[in-house]
Amino acid sequence: MNNIETMNTPSTRDEFEHRFHVLNEQIRRGKYQNPFSTGLDEVRLLPNGRIDILSINEQARLQANTMSQFNSKRMQELIKAQDIEDPND
Repeated sequence: MNNIETMNTPSTRDEFEHRFHVLNEQIRRGKYQNPFSTGLDEVRLLPNGRIDILSINEQARLQANTMSQFNSKRMQELIKAQDIEDPND
């Protein structure tokens, strides 16, 4: 039976911004393509280079958190274990 884990959400503004920078880098490298990227193009930077938190909508936040979750060490371990368990799937 699969265990469902809750999504790890950022606890600080720095962690929150880091997730968006990682997502932006993945998009820039062509490693992330999502037809539902509504909201990502609306994220703005402040004059000091930080992300304008008020410009981030729910979909953009979910995409950044999901990307972080899938890149986490725990998720990679689960994927690897699943591949070993079901090599033909």
